[in-house]
Amino acid sequence: MKKIVFYCTALFATVLVSCKVDVDNAVKLNKVEFTIKTDDNGAIASTAKVFIYDSEAAYQNDYTKEDTIGASAINKGITTSGKFNIELTSNKPYWVRVIYFQKSAEVLNAGKTVMYSNDELGVQFGPFESKNFENNNLTTKASITLTKAYCYLLVAAKDNASIEVSVFNARNKACEKLSFNNNLVNSGALSIGSLDELEKNLFTKFDKQDRQYMVFVVPKGNISIYYKSMAGCNKVVNKKITGDKRVVVDVLESCVTGTLVFYNKSSDFTDIKVILSTPSDTIGTLEATELSYTHTNVCDFSSSRSLIKVSREIGTYKYVATSKSGNREIKGTVSITTANECKPVEILLTR
Repeated sequence: MKKIVFYCTALFATVLVSCKVDVDNAVKLNKVEFTIKTDDNGAIASTAKVFIYDSEAAYQNDYTKEDTIGASAINKGITTSGKFNIELTSNKPYWVRVIYFQKSAEVLNAGKTVMYSNDELGVQFGPFESKNFENNNLTTKASITLTKAYCYLLVAAKDNASIEVSVFNARNKACEKLSFNNNLVNSGALSIGSLDELEKNLFTKFDKQDRQYMVFVVPKGNISIYYKSMAGCNKVVNKKITGDKRVVVDVLESCVTGTLVFYNKSSDFTDIKVILSTPSDTIGTLEATELSYTHTNVCDFSSSRSLIKVSREIGTYKYVATSKSGNREIKGTVSITTANECKPVEILLTR
């Protein structure tokens, strides 16, 4: 019996040894407490989302994807009364993203829920070094101040042309826009002095019906502004929105224009769509023919079913004319070289 007990005891001891878990005593955990505030006079950001990353690549991955759930984060949570507590392995760098939504009191966004964040490059919180305080049970404390993840873009034009404005961010997504006057603005005799006044008083005197300017809400980062003037000017402006200014201003300079005239004198087709491909712009369809047209008199006629007349700024344009019914197409280029110049182009498509 004693032998049986001995063997059982030895066997049990062997099992315990084989099941022993190795513990790396060199790994030390550090208690960290983050305090999250906003740039609105240091207001506490309750219910802010906090994401912890152990590499810049992981941080950048979520930032680039505009992630709001922390898909690549090693830890995440929600602040309570502006506090977020976590234990992190000591002596390692971490990157911290914080996203916070709250209602805006600003007149341009009044009542709307807007985003604050710290993850624009240059103001990101990282790398944050987690330090261990051995045997004294101290907590590393760090504070993060969030800034608005958007700003206002005020656009205007120096001449009297009506301007259609579209704004896209770097990912080719349309930015939020305050819509007024059917997305068109007539700047009148807008001066730089009055523009400065507009910018200075924007948040207290903003009028959505004002015909002198438009205001867009744009995200931080790279944006493209596409201007299309009814006078024929097209322009793309690229800007980097850093967020260090609450209002960014862009003024469209006056442009010098001429006239392009596309006419159908004797084509075999009357369904010819004409497109300017730089940039892509369908300017109309030639739906009839007119035998009285000559290359010297078409500039004197108004646009009609057989003639398309458009104003464009000085430059060279590629065009494509296509008849859908006849499956015919011709391409070409035409240039405006001086102010008020008229350039006729006969479109001749035959069977």
